[in-house]
Amino acid sequence: MEKPDNPWIYDGCTDLLKVAVEPVPSVKGGYIVVFVLEDQSIWLGATRDPIVYSANWARKVGSFGLNKITRVLVSRPLRRFESARLLMKEALRTYKDQHSNAYYLDVETLTEKVRPIFLAALPSA
Repeated sequence: MEKPDNPWIYDGCTDLLKVAVEPVPSVKGGYIVVFVLEDQSIWLGATRDPIVYSANWARKVGSFGLNKITRVLVSRPLRRFESARLLMKEALRTYKDQHSNAYYLDVETLTEKVRPIFLAALPSA
C-alpha cells in the first residue's frame, strides 16, 4: 500500500463532515481529529466516530461560551490512533498553551510536525 503524503482525509467545516467521513469499527482503529477555533487555537482529539465527536465538541464549546469551531481536520484511520495522538502531543509540546490543552501554531506547521507520525502509523503493504 502506498503511504499518502497528506495525512488528512478531511479538512473543512463541521457541516460537511457527515458526508465526508464515516465511523470505523474498533478493529480498524480510529481517527485523529483536529479542531481549529475562532481564536486560531488548535485542539487534538481521537475517536472512532468523528461526526458524533465533532457535534459533542461544538456543543461543549458553545455551552462554555468559548470560540466556535472554524475548521476540522480528520486523519486517515489509524489502528493505533490513541498512541498516535499521544505522540502528536509530544511533537507539539513547544506550541502548547500553558493554561489549557490548546496549541498555537498554523495548520501547515502542525501537518509538517506530525506527518512522520502518520506515515509510521499507517499500515504497510
